[in-house]
Amino acid sequence: NPAAAAAAAAAAVAAAAAAAAAAAATAAISGPHMQQHPVQNPHQQQQQQHQQQPQPQQQQQQKQQQQQQKQQQQQQQQQQQQQQQQHLSWWVS
Repeated sequence: NPAAAAAAAAAAVAAAAAAAAAAAATAAISGPHMQQHPVQNPHQQQQQQHQQQPQPQQQQQQKQQQQQQKQQQQQQQQQQQQQQQQHLSWWVS
């Protein structure tokens, strides 16, 4: 069934995109935190305070990425349902 194969391929691409988005989200979280951990002198603490300011943007990005992942998961579920319907119709016909 070529339509089912195409849907499966699209689902695989969506899954890969979701995985990439998740990886990007974890990288966005871990990046600044890793830099903040080593605090030895007051000068570094000042830098730390500066780094904390842009965090709300990162949280917004995370929310957006999570929403995208949810949308992709919904699309995958819809595609799976379509595949099941196609299989059923193939068996019936």
